[in-house]
Amino acid sequence: MDQDIHLLGLTLTIGRPVIIAANKIDLLDKDMKLELENNIKRKTRFAQYLEPHFISAKKGTGVKKLLKKAQKAYNTSIKELDTSILNDTPKMPVIDEDIHTAFTPLGYSLRVAGTAEFAGFNEDIHQKRIDYLYKTLESIYPSITSNLDLDKGALWYGFRPMSPDGMPYIGPTKLSGLFVNTGHGHSGWTLAMGSGDVLADLMLKKQPKIEVKPFLASRAV
Repeated sequence: MDQDIHLLGLTLTIGRPVIIAANKIDLLDKDMKLELENNIKRKTRFAQYLEPHFISAKKGTGVKKLLKKAQKAYNTSIKELDTSILNDTPKMPVIDEDIHTAFTPLGYSLRVAGTAEFAGFNEDIHQKRIDYLYKTLESIYPSITSNLDLDKGALWYGFRPMSPDGMPYIGPTKLSGLFVNTGHGHSGWTLAMGSGDVLADLMLKKQPKIEVKPFLASRAV
């Protein structure tokens, strides 16, 4: 399923219509179907507007409804937009450092990203976070926001491991043979190349080009 989720994300990014369908439903009992449905919804929380459709190609169950949904999705994808709206669409990423919010065009989609909180492994997405991002988008791109179908916005969140002192954990741990490279918080992409270089040196028992003591994983794990 993870590969399917990855493909789903890519498809949504380039603005193509999507339908989620699960086949061979005739092989599942009521409890197994409910478990599958909950698992799909949990995995696709970034696209909550996509309702999974269950079919049995062998018995023909749900196939007609699936075809109708496919037609509806296609019609939505070819909806004509006013040229002025398309002209107002941002062509490059915009970042507001004061409020730590970023607006990134991705194909035919616009990603609005921001906010962070200490949540442990809690998967709840608070409505106030969503409302804040929508209001921020409206304040910067009012002409775009007025023409958006916000109910079809794809919600996404991710867990970003970080250390108490804000420094990543890199290198060997107290468990023999176990190396880690984690705890970068919101700077994961920024520090990825350097962290990987340091980790490789430590694994090969080479002297890193920087002072690594502040970053060593052994200080905590």
